[in-house]
Amino acid sequence: MKRLKKFKSSLIILAIQTIGTIVFWFVLPYETKIPVHWGISGKIDSYADKTEGLLLFLGINILLFLLFYFMPKISPKYRKNKDRFKKVLPKFAPIIIFMLAALHLFSLYMGLNPELSYSVNIIFVILGISFILIGNLLPKLPSNFYMGIRTPWSLTSEENWRKTSRFGGYAFITAGILFFIRALILSYSLVLNIIFFIIIILSSLSPIIYSFYLYTQEKK
Repeated sequence: MKRLKKFKSSLIILAIQTIGTIVFWFVLPYETKIPVHWGISGKIDSYADKTEGLLLFLGINILLFLLFYFMPKISPKYRKNKDRFKKVLPKFAPIIIFMLAALHLFSLYMGLNPELSYSVNIIFVILGISFILIGNLLPKLPSNFYMGIRTPWSLTSEENWRKTSRFGGYAFITAGILFFIRALILSYSLVLNIIFFIIIILSSLSPIIYSFYLYTQEKK
């Protein structure tokens, strides 16, 4: 019970998401299509039916919470860094759960209000907040097989994991700031969107490349 209290923020977010899902269950018409993907042009290009749209992301979030909560029992590396895990897991869990819950509830709102303009900009704000928070916590995350920048090279040594996580933290914060900047640009210029997504992809790939570079240096 004492340990469960450390995940209070995650449980509150899950409770809000669950209540919101129940409310939308009664409010949304049966034939409603729930947006689940926005294309590079900023337009919605994929929908789910009402049942899938309501339950899928809630189910994923519940499974993620269980993973965070029971990781000590299933992670072979937990005992080596027990104190660090105890501090960082209750902080890491609500960020991921918040991101998915916010995206989920907003997509349900979009199902009710399909005419809403610039919906993708709100998505960018949610992602921006989440990426910046994740970037701040990544360097504090001990080596493990479930979260963080897990590459074949970062898992080979504590030094590689530490440096890769620190570099990845900067990359995530940079990506989060870029999401905020993109949210302020209301134009749906295809060229602008392509340039933006190329930068985001490079930000995501750079920690992986850096991890491999560190590995090659360690082998010299």
